[in-house]
Amino acid sequence: MASVIDPSRASGRCGEAPPPFTDEDRLRRAVEACGVALWEWRSAGELYLLTPGSHELFGWSGLSPVSPGRFLGLVHRDDLLGLKEAVEAALRHDGAFEYEFRIRKERSGEVRWIAVKARVVERGANGEALVMAGSAADVTTVKWDREARELMSQELAHRMKNVLSIVGSLVALSGEHRPEARNFVAAFQARLGSLAATHELLVQTEWRPIVLRQLVEKVLGPLGALNRVTLVGNQAFLLSSHDAQTLALVLHELATNAIKYGALSNDHGRVVLAIEVKWDRIREQQPELILRWEESGGPAVTAPSAKGFGLTLLERLTRRHDQVDQVLEWRASGLHCCVALRRGRAAAQNLALPFVT
Repeated sequence: MASVIDPSRASGRCGEAPPPFTDEDRLRRAVEACGVALWEWRSAGELYLLTPGSHELFGWSGLSPVSPGRFLGLVHRDDLLGLKEAVEAALRHDGAFEYEFRIRKERSGEVRWIAVKARVVERGANGEALVMAGSAADVTTVKWDREARELMSQELAHRMKNVLSIVGSLVALSGEHRPEARNFVAAFQARLGSLAATHELLVQTEWRPIVLRQLVEKVLGPLGALNRVTLVGNQAFLLSSHDAQTLALVLHELATNAIKYGALSNDHGRVVLAIEVKWDRIREQQPELILRWEESGGPAVTAPSAKGFGLTLLERLTRRHDQVDQVLEWRASGLHCCVALRRGRAAAQNLALPFVT
């Protein structure tokens, strides 16, 4: 018994060669395999469905042409205006659009999500759109999966917010009858607030990399320090979730220190936050992110006699990154801080809470 199909029998008649496939046949098979419906709209007002699977997508029997009114009658009323605006904008301007909307299938009444991509492919002498062609695909499962993930993310974010709130309350209650602990409680709750704000930003971006400037605004904004900090350099640098949480704590410590003792403790002091990205082209390592916090115009500063939480955090962070340059410089003009973060995978795994041993 042969282990493969004999091509000579593919046509159904022994000894007769099957008809050759044309490019149109191959294109049709590829489109059908992807579950995509191809269509064409003409200015005369008719919608042509060009692939056999198109009628099934919308619940119609047979192929084109279909009147625009019949098609729009399937579209969910909450999505109808947005779809019309997207189409009209494409007809008037750039000629391309993408849109996702719900339909109710004509025969079964089943509600499905449809993703459409299209472009104006032919215009008249006066620039008016004559023909628009595009594709449509059922993305219902994708939408449901996305909504499920968003719901789960929102639930986790809500629970994390509750946990941080409970931790803050426990700390406050623990120090309620201990006046000597009030400063510690206030500082600890402020750090929790910074972590919570960063976590909220990460949830909003679905834990994708976030822009460095967004993080700076999220951390410094509530402290009232944002309008006195000048950002210089690559503000659009993308941070992983681990890096973002680390830098949120670093920036919070630097800003609160500046507000209490440094350049932000008076009315005319300023801070420059310089951002630099260095590449090691020779060893082809991941880029190194360097942040320099430079204060000026504040009162004269001196190195503290005892290490606080902020200094300990910075030292442990840089030690894990093998930083050789001096982290803190207590200059007469103001505090200077330089933090370097390696961007390799192994380093990123150690950035979640660098002060935890």
